Parts: sequence; C-alpha cells; structure tokens
Amino acid sequence: MKLLSIYKKVLKESKDDYTKSAGAIIYCKSTNRVLLQLRSNVVDEPLVWSTIGGGLNSGESPTAGCKREIKEETGYDGDIKLVTLYENEFPDKKFIYYNFIGIVDKEFQPKNNFESTGHQWFNYGTWPLNTHCELMKAIYSEEGQKAFDEIIKK
Repeated sequence: MKLLSIYKKVLKESKDDYTKSAGAIIYCKSTNRVLLQLRSNVVDEPLVWSTIGGGLNSGESPTAGCKREIKEETGYDGDIKLVTLYENEFPDKKFIYYNFIGIVDKEFQPKNNFESTGHQWFNYGTWPLNTHCELMKAIYSEEGQKAFDEIIKK
C-alpha cells in the first residue's frame, strides 16, 4: 500500500510541469444540438472543428479555465454546467487537455474572435468531416459515450 501511495505522489508531481488546456463542446438541452468552433488559420491545427477552449492560467482549475475560455471565444456569459467528457494526455509533449460538455438550456449566437473562423450548432451525432481527431477520440471514448448518454437521458 505504501508503494502505491508513493507512486501516486510521483505521478502527480510529474504532471505539475505539464502545459494544461481545457475546452468544451456546448450541448443545448432544448434542441439536442452541439456547438463547435471552426479554428482560424492563425492558430495551431487550423480550419478544423473543435471544442471551445484554450490554455489554463497559472493556478487556474480546468473548469474555471474552460468557463473563461468559453466567454472569451464566444461572448457567452450565461449559465453553463460543465460535465467531464475525457482527458487527453500527451506525455511525450507534457500536455494535458481537459474535455468537457458544457450544458446550456438555450442556443445562443456566439461571437467570433481571432481564434475562430466560425461557430455552428450541429445535431448531436452529426459531426463535420473535418472535426479535430482528438475531439473525435474524446467523443467516442467509453467515458465520452457514457457522459453523453447520461446527459441526453435527462
């Protein structure tokens, strides 16, 4: 048991120097549609549909950072409930991306900024062909499917 606790401590400490980001697929309960962002051509991995999100500030939690990024990248400042979708970890790059589902009651009209070419509401399950590969991995992971199933049933 002592060895397991030492291992967990080392694992946690080793992730302290990782770069961390968070983002969300926005899910509207009343329409069963999801909002994705088309990344602009001035950001990494341009012109793919992705979550709305970005890098966490020092000391910022993934949920707080995700909510801040949603406001920055869409202008949305209303109520949103974040549910964990999937955590993408890239040990070779020392990078973690926290994926969430952001649940809203009504669709809203997002505003673009330099990071996005556009936003669009899609029917759940109808993903555009150029959806970011890591987002598709999150959606179709066991954790992602379970999270969406629980939300849609409510």
